Amino acid sequence: MPLITWKSSYDIGIPSIDLQHRKLADIINDLHDAFTEGRSRNILSTIQERLIDYTIYHFQSEEKLLAQYKYDDLDSQRASHDAFIKRMSGFKARFISGEESLSIEMIKFLVDWLINHILKSDKAYTGLLISRGVK
Repeated sequence: MPLITWKSSYDIGIPSIDLQHRKLADIINDLHDAFTEGRSRNILSTIQERLIDYTIYHFQSEEKLLAQYKYDDLDSQRASHDAFIKRMSGFKARFISGEESLSIEMIKFLVDWLINHILKSDKAYTGLLISRGVK
C-alpha cells in the first residue's frame, strides 16, 4: 500500500512539474515499500540514491524555469532545495557507513517535506509560470 496516495490538490497546474512531483512520490513509496518489506541495506541505499538523483534533476528543472521567468523568490526556493539535498545526502552517507538506520520517521519526513513544499513553496510560483504559458 503506497504511503503517498496522490491527490489532485497536490497538482500545481503545470503538467511537466506535476509529473516530476508524482515521480518523486513514487520513489518515496518505493523506499517505504522496501523498508517495510525488510529489504537489504543495498536495495534501500539504491532507492535513496535514485531519490536524491531525481530530486536534483527536478530541482534543477524547476530552478531553471524560475530563473527564466524571473521569479522573485528564487533565492529562497533554491536555499530550500539545497538544504533538502544536503540533509538527504548526509543521511545517505551515514546510512551507508552504518551510523544511522532508515526509519519510518525519516520516510515520513520525506513525505511531509514533499507535500508541504508543493503546497506552499511550489504553489507560490504557479501563477507566474502559468501566466507565461509554461506547461
